[in-house]
Amino acid sequence: MLVRCAALAALALSTTAALAEGAPIDWGAAARQDIEAAVEVYRANHAGWDNPTDPAFRNQLDAARVAGMARAETAVSETDYVRALGAFSAELGDGHARIYRSAPAGGQAAEVAQIWPGFVPAFRGNGVFVHSAAADFAFAPGTRIAACDGMPIRAWIREHGLESGLRPAQPGQWWSRTPAMMTGRSDAPPPAASCAFVDAEGAAVERPLTWTAAPADLVDRRLRATDGERLPIGLSERAAGVFWIALPDFAPDAAGEAAYERLYADLADRREALGGARAVVIDLRHNDGGSSTWSERVAKVLWGDEAVERRAFDRFADVSVWYRASAANTAYVDSWREVFKDDPETAEHVRQIADGMHASLASGEQYHVVRDSAEDVAEAAAKSPRTDFTAPVYVIAPGRCASACLDALDTFTLFDNVSLIGAPTSGDSVYLEVRQEPLPSGQGRIVIPIKFWHRRPRESGEVYHPRIRVDALDWSTATFLDAVERDLGRPE
Repeated sequence: MLVRCAALAALALSTTAALAEGAPIDWGAAARQDIEAAVEVYRANHAGWDNPTDPAFRNQLDAARVAGMARAETAVSETDYVRALGAFSAELGDGHARIYRSAPAGGQAAEVAQIWPGFVPAFRGNGVFVHSAAADFAFAPGTRIAACDGMPIRAWIREHGLESGLRPAQPGQWWSRTPAMMTGRSDAPPPAASCAFVDAEGAAVERPLTWTAAPADLVDRRLRATDGERLPIGLSERAAGVFWIALPDFAPDAAGEAAYERLYADLADRREALGGARAVVIDLRHNDGGSSTWSERVAKVLWGDEAVERRAFDRFADVSVWYRASAANTAYVDSWREVFKDDPETAEHVRQIADGMHASLASGEQYHVVRDSAEDVAEAAAKSPRTDFTAPVYVIAPGRCASACLDALDTFTLFDNVSLIGAPTSGDSVYLEVRQEPLPSGQGRIVIPIKFWHRRPRESGEVYHPRIRVDALDWSTATFLDAVERDLGRPE
């Protein structure tokens, strides 16, 4: 261990010196250094290192090291460095535990212009299609893309997805990540030189790609390819008796928080109408997580406080939260004391966790374990699971749905009047509550989860599959309204 640490320190000094002198970066050395450092950081701090319910984690970390180092051994460019880190992260398959390329010093990345080949792709079903295109592009939206650079399109996306954190084992990742695959940078080789498009006769036609400055609305085009248009947080009636609850963001800013408060008031005011609705649609398009508090409050207004709390208690009765009590993790939780000092309830919760981690650290225990108190258990068990809210509920799930968005699905699916519609979701592990550190080369960062859910019913990597999958290229609100109407039995 000491020899390895000494070697890492020497390599860090040489890489830092090269950066200071403006010398070319040895990207292979940087990748090897950062991957080795990531393994050591995870051994010392990752919540999974001694998780008794995940004995495979250590082997998975070893496999991640092997995958990353295999790429690092032949790395000669920044792209190779990024893909080496991506290979390491892909093996872990967890958005809460990854290593990635950080922005160059001085914010240079923001000054680099984006380029595109004249179209934005989208993933639907099991294929890739042109979603939107420039007026002079040779192939119309809806055209299937068979291959790029001689590789079948899924293999091409899997390879290039190493640069953007693709977790290929999770189907929702293909839906959410594909539109960005055809965006390049003006200071780097374009992602692809040619692609094969399937023409009207079913033949694959190979065409070279012409890369030009991206249009000003490229980000909007990509978002529409994954999620359709973004509705503001709020309640609306989209058709007679069909109410729409838009929840695009679980990490709202101040304006978003105010919008949520208005939404809760509107839901409470119109609860009788919602209960008698033909359908209620909960729209999670564009939502990739944040805090589960926002969705829990929606559920409690609709189904009732007691029903939500009792059903959640029944499903999660055996769950506890384990914090890895390393010195660095404990210091991170200590920093929350200042952040939440003006919120008495949260501050007390933080104090209990931080004090518990300090006690575990002092006694040599790997974890501080948080369980519901006997009083909380008794209170939850006494509540009734019954609800008077029985209107059909459709929850739109996008491929990007992860973290607190999945928590929302955990809550909404406690009730049998709920159907999922949209795409398969992304997944997450049982490892949560992340902090970050810079990697020693100065070129990347590491994301470290400090706690895990012990015996969570939804397993690591598990995804939600919709009852009604929407493979239409157009993921607009009108498309989903039409799908809901058809499912309700509207005459054709």
